[in-house]
Amino acid sequence: MRTFLAILLTCLTVNILAAEPSISAESAVVAELSTGRILWQKNGHQRMSPASTTKIMTGLLLVENTEPSDMIRVPNGGADIEGSSIYLKLGERLNAQDLLYGLMVRSANDGAATIALHVGETIGGFARMMNERAEELGCTSTFFANPHGLDEGGHETSAADLALITAEAMKHERFRDAVSQTSVVIERSINQENRLLLSKNRFLKEYEGATGVKTGYTSIAGRCYVGSIEKDGLRFLTVVLNSEDWVSDTTILADWALANLEEQTIANAGDLTPEIKVEGAGSHQFVYEQPLQGLTLSGDEIPRTPEFRLTHSSLPIEKGAVVGLAIIDLADGGQISAPLIAAEQIKTPTVSSAFESFAKAGPAGVVIICALIGGSFLMRRRARSFNKVYRK
Repeated sequence: MRTFLAILLTCLTVNILAAEPSISAESAVVAELSTGRILWQKNGHQRMSPASTTKIMTGLLLVENTEPSDMIRVPNGGADIEGSSIYLKLGERLNAQDLLYGLMVRSANDGAATIALHVGETIGGFARMMNERAEELGCTSTFFANPHGLDEGGHETSAADLALITAEAMKHERFRDAVSQTSVVIERSINQENRLLLSKNRFLKEYEGATGVKTGYTSIAGRCYVGSIEKDGLRFLTVVLNSEDWVSDTTILADWALANLEEQTIANAGDLTPEIKVEGAGSHQFVYEQPLQGLTLSGDEIPRTPEFRLTHSSLPIEKGAVVGLAIIDLADGGQISAPLIAAEQIKTPTVSSAFESFAKAGPAGVVIICALIGGSFLMRRRARSFNKVYRK
């Protein structure tokens, strides 16, 4: 009997270990697409050279600081950068969206430099913007020295930080569009011979459900890739850094995620919350603007009761205004959240509505009403007495 149990335990252990993805990459993560929350990792917080996956941050800052139709002139220092290029010419003009295509589809280093000089005025100024934005997103292992990812001392990030940066960038439709293209034709004012851009991202063509994001390679960084997958109702990111075979490693991670993750929904967009106390205005129900949901390993349960955090600063609150968040803390230290909006206008209470609210509170409310009436009566009596004395 003991022998049988030992064999059974061994088999179960082998199956559990077999479920773990085995990859060549030195560092890797699987993360939730909407938040960047880590679901699986291998040295996920190790500082690594990111090569051209750096351009995810460059693209994020471009979409946050320009409109698609903004015309950008190639300045001194924006052309003739080594490595991948769209062969920009000094003085050439492109709109911001076409420059984003050059950056993310063709991995243009000259495009990255041009963006940096346009948005940050200098390469150093743009690098400071990159690092400030990374800190705002919660990155803890990141220092960017340039906008393109060419090897430079101290230019490092981590797979976990890249997941956070990518999750933020993928919130922008312009960015999602750019990273999903296998080819695109752009408009150019000078170099008409290099309008067709072909993507280096093989994964987009080779894996069903792949929607992006960015390849990278230098001799120091090795093969790198940040991927996004949307399939079977799941949306997640994969990051591999210093990989011997980035396509194989990413495929293994994507297959593992599809087999082992599930989406759990606590509330759908449009659902009403329970009544929540609003300071100075009684209790009200609010509407979930987005689903409250998160990815978990199959079999793990997300707590079902969210915490409601209202952030409105003053009354009245207009119907449809974002008033706070519904938040659930997860066992792995992460969070899922969804914005809450006002289902109706919440007005500043009048005296009569305040009395009505107290009355609804039952016996305690009646006591408060009586105390208020009594206090008001005493104040009027004292005022009359004061007036009589004053008149004498």
